[in-house]
Order: sequence, then C-alpha cells, then structure tokens
Amino acid sequence: GIFISNLQVSAQDLHDFILKSGHLLHAQITVHILKCLDVKVKDWSEYQERANDPRVNSFKEDLRRMVSEVCGRGNPKEIQEDQLTVFMAMGMKYDLSYLSDVTKIACGPPPVPSFRYLFYATQAAFSKQCACLQQERENSINFLRKNPIFTEAIQVR
Repeated sequence: GIFISNLQVSAQDLHDFILKSGHLLHAQITVHILKCLDVKVKDWSEYQERANDPRVNSFKEDLRRMVSEVCGRGNPKEIQEDQLTVFMAMGMKYDLSYLSDVTKIACGPPPVPSFRYLFYATQAAFSKQCACLQQERENSINFLRKNPIFTEAIQVR
C-alpha cells in the first residue's frame, strides 16, 4: 500500500479528493499511479499534496506518448483523455507499472490498426499472463502436497 500507517480519514476528505480528481475513476487511477511510483505518505494532507505530484502527470504523459507511438500517431495529444483513462482503468486490475511493456509486447510493431485493437490485445496479454501465474501457483502447491518430504513435515502429531 501507499500508506505507511493507518490514516484517520473522514468521508468528507475522501469526497473532496474525488471531487478534486474530477471522478471516482480518476481518483483510483491516481492512487494506483502513486503506488507504481512507490510513494509513501504518513497523513492524508500529504497524500492530497502527492496527488498533484508532477510525477503523476509525467507517468500519464509517458503512457500517452507510448500509446501514441504504438497506434502510429505522430502527436500524443491525438490520444484522447477518455481513451487514456479507460486504458489505465483496465491496467489497474493488473499492475499499471507493467502496462507500457505489456502493451508493446502484445501489440507487436507499430502501427496497430486502432486504439480498440491496442486495448483488447493488452487486456488479453494481461489475462493470459495472470492465468499462467495462477496455474504455476497451483502446480507448485500440488507438488508440495504430493511430495512425501513435505507431507510428513506438515502432518499434525
């Protein structure tokens, strides 16, 4: 998490932050970006200040530039704010810090046919990777359960 300790935050503080962000989704994205940037805060006022950190905007602009390059558009401003928001919202489910790299791998060499293609190719790559990791975890657990060395050590006596 991004919080060093438990914070006492009122519902009004959260409401103000959401209004300041413009939308609940924008507030959630900001929290995930701060997590990617490994920002740690001690109290709510510090968090609200960090939400306007230039690194948050830089993160978004770097992502916009990458999406623009993959889509084969010369000007990053051609990527609309709502497209970038939807793209980051999809990436929040997995990990925003990997969004750029997974997109480049999933979409192949630029240009891609459309933003829609970029979105779904990236989402499919994340889903496939998550499924592989889940299968790997299950295989490891099954191995440990079947191995006599581990089963003898785990038995309750």
